[in-house]
Amino acid sequence: MQSTLGDTALLSDMITMISDLEISLKGDIGMVQMWATSYAGDCEIDLSVKAIKRVKAGIKDVQLHGVMRVEMRPLVPKIPLVGGLSIYFLKRPALDFNLTNLANVFDVPGLSDLLHAVIEDQLALFLVLPNRIAVPLMDTTKLSDLKNPMPSGVLHISVLEAKNLVRKDIGLLKKGKSDPYALVSVGQQTFKTKVIDNTISPTWNQHFEAIVFEVFGQSIDVDLFDEDRSDKDDPLGSLSLDIFHLSKLGQLDSWLPLEDIEHGDLHLHLNWQVLSDQRSDLMQESSVDECVTESPFSSAVLVVTLDSAKDLPIGRKASVMPSPYCKLSVGQTNWKSQIQNANNAPVWEEMFHFFVQKPQIQALDIEVFDGKKDIAIGNLSVPIKRLIDQPGMNLEQPFKLNNSGPHSQLILKLCLRLSEEPSTDKTTETPPEKALIEEAGSEDKEEDVTSSSSSPVRNTQTPPVNGINSPPTPTGTELRKRVTDKSNRFDATVYAQNT
Repeated sequence: MQSTLGDTALLSDMITMISDLEISLKGDIGMVQMWATSYAGDCEIDLSVKAIKRVKAGIKDVQLHGVMRVEMRPLVPKIPLVGGLSIYFLKRPALDFNLTNLANVFDVPGLSDLLHAVIEDQLALFLVLPNRIAVPLMDTTKLSDLKNPMPSGVLHISVLEAKNLVRKDIGLLKKGKSDPYALVSVGQQTFKTKVIDNTISPTWNQHFEAIVFEVFGQSIDVDLFDEDRSDKDDPLGSLSLDIFHLSKLGQLDSWLPLEDIEHGDLHLHLNWQVLSDQRSDLMQESSVDECVTESPFSSAVLVVTLDSAKDLPIGRKASVMPSPYCKLSVGQTNWKSQIQNANNAPVWEEMFHFFVQKPQIQALDIEVFDGKKDIAIGNLSVPIKRLIDQPGMNLEQPFKLNNSGPHSQLILKLCLRLSEEPSTDKTTETPPEKALIEEAGSEDKEEDVTSSSSSPVRNTQTPPVNGINSPPTPTGTELRKRVTDKSNRFDATVYAQNT
């Protein structure tokens, strides 16, 4: 493979510093920036087959647009002042490129979309939350702490129904309907509802759970499509809701208007859950569960850090080392680690997350395989209830592998966190769905000037704040001026005295 990065640099047309209030949500002190990133460079990547050197394929004219987040934490009292650097995209960036040489074979409808999807998936596995580029800048900073931060919370998502959708399947004699489905995205996590045939008012009643790693700056994006089995699916509208404001509300159950389409509404029920390490919360939850029906959502999150292994069995010949990888499962959820080639003491430093319905009876099962022969070389099972009695419900230790070598061990860090509803302030001046959509969908500067000359503002006494009486609200015609951008909002109210 040959590649030329070219001479065009990555551009950022806007950098936003996140205030100390939002940084404190992470639990440590640091500096966080949001970069509106664009790249339209002259890099070229060529691939060739060794056996047939004339066969070449490649890509060029790569374009990438997205919001990149740069974290510098923790702060330290000496140069370079920060312990580490993390870079990632909050959601998948827009990516486009052109194919060259033999790769032009894929530049046809269907194959081209498939190739783009594969490349976007690989980019997401590398640079979209929860994945990131992490660089320790101090010897005291652990790479695993930078690469694998604890999640901030869990979002319970119920896609209930839609109405008044656009008719996309139009017949010759009469108007048809649509075959709608919804795609829900939170960072790299994507969920798809079932397809409801021949309707513009579908009912799904489907439930999903998404782990949220960064509250500030992330959004939940919902896109509706009309399934077309013979062609590309047609869009039926979309919406985007800001998770930071949703975390302040606690929950939202509302009909929301779809954007980028003539008409259509979507009924969502969203519930924000914080993660607790208090054992008492589990006891309270268990007593409540006895009196209510089973919820479609989990009650806890198990965070598994697969650190490393030691003394894995080797082949009959001492020089034959295994290429180990692990399969991890809790209930019906399964994850697979990366393969570490030719190593009987592999280091993974990978993090996996499991939704747990009943921590008292479920278990974490891990099997270790040799990737060369795809045969099991060890296994273990850890009851999740073991974590309940641990301080902070954390457990970090070597675990002896069964059906393996006499000294084979797997080093794990296990953290159990319980899902619970936060205490929120229910008072708000703006309808919750309007505030969420305004914040998530705010674009470049916009102005909104309204006048209310028909009725004067009532003269009301403002309640005292901290024992100090505020001046009464003036009477007269109310004029409002609002200027917003992606990170700031300025509101001014001017009163013209009525005579």
